Amino acid sequence: MNTLSFLVHPDVVPLIELLVDGVSLGHRLGARSRTLAYDLIDHDLPREPPNLRVVCACSCGEPGCASARCVEEVIGDRVRWRAFEGDVSREGRQAEFEFGADQFESVRRAIVELVREFRAGPVGD
Repeated sequence: MNTLSFLVHPDVVPLIELLVDGVSLGHRLGARSRTLAYDLIDHDLPREPPNLRVVCACSCGEPGCASARCVEEVIGDRVRWRAFEGDVSREGRQAEFEFGADQFESVRRAIVELVREFRAGPVGD
């Protein structure tokens, strides 16, 4: 089973970089874009219909721009990412990662909360 985590790259706007087992997911996938702009994240990590999870995208924040996507499956107490497409290498398309559902949910909530705090602005303004 893999471990999902993330880094925040403070830029003009924060960029979120997903890590799998401590290594950049974008790097593992051979993607040009390795982060998610905060404006792609609302109450959840970004999705594209019908059941694709966006895991990397261009920092411009435009939906679909240089994005890497995957099928996300919840299987019991696990979350699986597979069938990567978009801005990924041939090898990246074959990648498959599986996370504990509780660990995945904890990371997802932490990212959503971080984005919510950024949008709210500094305390005391």
